[in-house]
Amino acid sequence: MIYDLDGTLIDSIGIVSKILNDLRADLGKENLAREDLLPWISLGGIDLITNSLGVDGKDARRYLAIFRERYFLLPTPLDSVFEGVFATLEYLTNEGHHLAICTNKPRELTDKVLMETGLNKYFTCSVAGGDMSTTKPDVRNLNFCLEYFDVDASDAILLGDSIIDQTMAHAAGVPFIHFRGGYDDGVSQDLIQMSINEHTQLVQYLEQKKRS
Repeated sequence: MIYDLDGTLIDSIGIVSKILNDLRADLGKENLAREDLLPWISLGGIDLITNSLGVDGKDARRYLAIFRERYFLLPTPLDSVFEGVFATLEYLTNEGHHLAICTNKPRELTDKVLMETGLNKYFTCSVAGGDMSTTKPDVRNLNFCLEYFDVDASDAILLGDSIIDQTMAHAAGVPFIHFRGGYDDGVSQDLIQMSINEHTQLVQYLEQKKRS
């Protein structure tokens, strides 16, 4: 089972929007609403900064560094973990499923979030931003997880909330489950295994598969 992080396990848009709006205030710009950020939240750091702050080039890289510095200083609230995540991960662990994370979030921030929420104990494999020369939706990021566990694509599942996750899963031949509670940026419902609104629905799905 391979998970996206932001928008799938963690609702990080509160922290992200606070930092971005503080930076916008520094630039003399009005606040953005949560809905304004949804199309950009899964794109990666530079694209997020470029779109949300209206800067590019060296300014985008400079503001991205500031954004990440401020993010690292903010604690990750435990209630930012989506409802049902811990119960579902306990189930998957007890059932012997291999668990991995595939995210574009930088390694330093990924480790911080996982440690502060206690999610780190469930995942023996993770691919974060900067670990590879590629980023999602490049299929090589997902293939790393498959090769780590020596699992065929058809025997894995990717659970994510965005087009980037869906595109990567489709390219790798991995069944994709769409978490609707995240930052849906237009996921095609024609190219999914199923969609869930709450994480424990995954447990119900796997239990039904066992009985069929």
